[in-house]
Amino acid sequence: MPTSTFFRQIGILTAITALALFAINQLEALQPYANFSWISLAFFVILTLAMFGVGMLTANSNNKNAFMGTILGFTFAKIVFSFIVVVAYYQMTQPTSKAFVIPFFITYLVYTAFETWFMMKLGKQKR
Repeated sequence: MPTSTFFRQIGILTAITALALFAINQLEALQPYANFSWISLAFFVILTLAMFGVGMLTANSNNKNAFMGTILGFTFAKIVFSFIVVVAYYQMTQPTSKAFVIPFFITYLVYTAFETWFMMKLGKQKR
């Protein structure tokens, strides 16, 4: 996958996700957690950019296991860091409703699907 294609696609995905988060944050139950929505979006964009960069390096590697290790490592790290972000936000703000995680998990699912798709493309293209 050419780098320009990836950046165009992540830009479009991020714009659509931002619009969806904006719409979701208009719901009265989620308005108090709008900041967490934007933090979540930034978190997943940064993580996806890092995954693409490392994926490009390891897809071109002579070590055939490096690419799979990258995928597994980033998947595990994303789960762990997601848990840490949610718990930290909960500890710092003490939200009155568990609904604060809804935008976070929507963003998580969107970017996980995108990462899976582009990593499959990288794996097929470079191998």
